[in-house]
Amino acid sequence: MSDPSAQPLATASALAAASARAGELRRLAAQVEALRLLDLHRWAGDEVWIGPVAWQCREQLLAHRRLLLFAADGLRAAARRVEQGALGP
Repeated sequence: MSDPSAQPLATASALAAASARAGELRRLAAQVEALRLLDLHRWAGDEVWIGPVAWQCREQLLAHRRLLLFAADGLRAAARRVEQGALGP
């Protein structure tokens, strides 16, 4: 027969680990959102250079910006799933 006092410790330990993982995911999301790279498209406008290559460059920078912000949202969603999974059904 198992020790009933061991179960709450395991659950508390699992909750603490899940909380730590979720916190790390949120910190990573914040780091992604703080990247100076996200503002790079502002430096690739018509005031810097003109033409189809300039336009394509700016559009690609904006597309990558959207992808990075989408990834940050995904990291936060993963953090919520980690926490919810630790709490159980």
